[in-house]
Amino acid sequence: MPRKPRSLQKGNFFHVIAQGYEKKSIFSKDQFKSEYLKLMLREKSKFDIELLTYCIMDNHVHILLYCERTDEMSKYMKSVNTQYAIYYNKRQNRVGYVFRDRFLSEPIQSKNHLYSCVAYIHYNPVVAGIIRKPEDYYYSSYNDFLSKSGIADDNTITKLFGGTDGYFELFHFIHLEAGKGFDLKPDTPRVTLKKAEAIISQLLRKLSISELKNENYEVQKMFFKRLLQEGVTIYHIEKILKVDHRKVKRMIRR
Repeated sequence: MPRKPRSLQKGNFFHVIAQGYEKKSIFSKDQFKSEYLKLMLREKSKFDIELLTYCIMDNHVHILLYCERTDEMSKYMKSVNTQYAIYYNKRQNRVGYVFRDRFLSEPIQSKNHLYSCVAYIHYNPVVAGIIRKPEDYYYSSYNDFLSKSGIADDNTITKLFGGTDGYFELFHFIHLEAGKGFDLKPDTPRVTLKKAEAIISQLLRKLSISELKNENYEVQKMFFKRLLQEGVTIYHIEKILKVDHRKVKRMIRR
């Protein structure tokens, strides 16, 4: 069935992802991340959208938006990405595509889905093994909510949490739960992507990735838990084994 145009879909909360062309690291430098953040903040006042949370990684960005009309979301993202592409190509002395296709958007279906998305966005650099705690990452909105500054004004907080009174406790709780889901423990080692590939290859032995995916639920669950014990993150599992992070989290929580 063909996908409905964005402007015909029901509005509200959306998880938006924009990725570099061919998954290239288009935000690899701090100045690139700063420029994209500046554009996101500047352009939001020109469109009927609300920027609620964000996290800018090296080759992609996660954004949580609220809009009544999804065509406003499309215009906002097009404006931000077009201006960033011009900036990036000029700085890199290159021509051609900067972003992979058009941005992706996922409608938020429930309050639990909304809170899970907020935590997922802020935990992206933790799961990637870049930092240990979300507050250690500069290019996300996590610290805005800790200090009630930046994009975390009264309107944003109310939109997400139903009001400003006691929002911090709820904010802390949903991220604490996410931390449990990601199996983040102070004494858990963290490994590089190359090391993760070696660990996975060693544990798989003669079993192929496709054969692992055909194994029963308990075998897969045990395998994922063993990887986490070895310091392989859910980000690594998703990237190397092509297993959706949500599936892995569901398994290790049970």
